[in-house]
Amino acid sequence: MNLGYIVDHIPKTTPHNRRPGIAMVPEFLTIHSTANESSSARNERAWVENPSNKRTASWHICVDEKEAIEMIPLNEVAWHAGDGRNGTGNRKSIALEICESGDRQKTLENAALLAAKILRERGWGIDKLRRHWDWSGKPCPRILMDNNWAGWNTFLNKIGEVDSVFKDINEAWYPSLIEEAESLGLVAGYQDGTFRPKEVVTREQLIYFLMRYRGRDIHQDTIADIVGLWKRSVVEIRNDKQDGGSSTGSGSFVSADGLILTNKHVTEKCKDLTVTWYHSQKFPARFIREASGGVDLALIKVDGIQTKPVVLASGVPKHGEFCVVLGSALSLKDSATFGIISNPNRDGQYIQVDAAVNPGNSGGACFDLQGNMIGVPTLKFVGATVDNVAYLTSVIEIKKFLGR
Repeated sequence: MNLGYIVDHIPKTTPHNRRPGIAMVPEFLTIHSTANESSSARNERAWVENPSNKRTASWHICVDEKEAIEMIPLNEVAWHAGDGRNGTGNRKSIALEICESGDRQKTLENAALLAAKILRERGWGIDKLRRHWDWSGKPCPRILMDNNWAGWNTFLNKIGEVDSVFKDINEAWYPSLIEEAESLGLVAGYQDGTFRPKEVVTREQLIYFLMRYRGRDIHQDTIADIVGLWKRSVVEIRNDKQDGGSSTGSGSFVSADGLILTNKHVTEKCKDLTVTWYHSQKFPARFIREASGGVDLALIKVDGIQTKPVVLASGVPKHGEFCVVLGSALSLKDSATFGIISNPNRDGQYIQVDAAVNPGNSGGACFDLQGNMIGVPTLKFVGATVDNVAYLTSVIEIKKFLGR
């Protein structure tokens, strides 16, 4: 998405309860416009903390012709819908404010792009979109109201165009068949979002497709490929703590010069950190930083090595897709387990999987069958009647933390 996205959260101490800090599992995306023809996204963000602003109203994201700014985490309530403290609009929807200043066409294109991204990441359809007007009857978003909401319908069409699985399939004979084949996992596109329907298929690609069509189980080969591709990029981390204790976890390289992503709880109270890499090579590591709030992520660094960083997925996986977990379960390095996505959106920041996750897996990596990292194993539920319920910190939270 060629749109600058800035995370600049207001403090929970902001006056007039504009960030109440109430946890939210969003179910809708609500569209607003700012009703200010001279204000940019940065102006709107500044106004929220302006002492002369006495209103309680707030929002999650504001977008203009140049960029988008996230002011409140998307898993927290904002007061924007006008349907009361316990209204569904306020309690269950993400607020996207569209600026009315600058290049209106570009701003609407950016808003449609961002809305499509939010819908796709959460597995939502267009039916999850709402106008401010739908919650409270307020004439908003006013820039889309003309001609009995004709502008709104045009905006929905823009989102639909962006939200196509591949951006170039309209030139194909049967675009719907391509989308169906993609949803069944029979075909995939290129990293630039294209499918290239007129491109020639090689003989080996044809054999691969025919074997899938005949129902042959090729997942075993795919999993072996993923393990082979990424096992050198996933490491074991030993934490010798300030209080004399120690613990182990996992991590994955996210840069070629030795930056490692892991869980915050893997590095807590660290005194000395040691990374065990491929072929049991050991390196001292230093703590870099950790995520704020309840996001369980941290970065550490090993100096003097060159590595292959993992590739982050573009968004959350689909419900029911397969996944592969790599890490040092019980300090058994290079452990791999396999499962499915039990739910792609738990509590706004987690992905639930049924792949086996054990002590030592924390901070490691989980991949889809395209080899893209979709999350960091973070916690699991245990009990006599509990089986295979583990949570990954989502790739969406990882990208926010890494600023990507």
